Amino acid sequence: MATLKIELPFFPGFYESELFNSDTLYNEFCTEINQYREQFEDEELEADDLDLDFDSYQKACCEAYTSAFHDLCPNFVKGLTFAELWSPTFYNATTDKVYAEIELADNWQNEVIAFMLKNKAWLSTKIKEDWSDQSGFVSMMDNTFDHWLWYFQTEFVDVRYISVMLGYMLYHDDEEVQWHLAERTLERVFLGEHVINTKEETEE
Repeated sequence: MATLKIELPFFPGFYESELFNSDTLYNEFCTEINQYREQFEDEELEADDLDLDFDSYQKACCEAYTSAFHDLCPNFVKGLTFAELWSPTFYNATTDKVYAEIELADNWQNEVIAFMLKNKAWLSTKIKEDWSDQSGFVSMMDNTFDHWLWYFQTEFVDVRYISVMLGYMLYHDDEEVQWHLAERTLERVFLGEHVINTKEETEE
């Protein structure tokens, strides 16, 4: 069984996404203020007194996303564990990325190759569209089906190709998989568990 570290496809990040956006805290704190007054035992608590432990919330989302992603993976993915979150310095060109440790069954390459051959026409188009150089985009991966097929027949497969191929397999089954993964993640994370009372910290 092989264990590798890969980037999980479709992760929406925390910049103006389903997981976090400019309205998240306002909507949560203002609509649920009575809940937080009860939680922190302070009837005079206001929305401005609340804040989010963002690091804790991010970790919970990443773990939940990894779990949701694993639920949709083909059977040859035997384990998937959140490893790390990478965040860009600026969000103008890219967004956050989640990496996970993946455990693959011994026959995983045969399963991928079978999927590729069964869906050759569809994959050929996707690979060509996604990995051909364009204005403002220089591809760092091959853009032909035959080369991808050859890579998955080699002993050591580049983890970038494994990551993308898993994404293709999930997308082939559900073209809205990105949105469904975000929904499943939010279903597993209770934002209120990561809210802090800044009023208490000020009084201390």
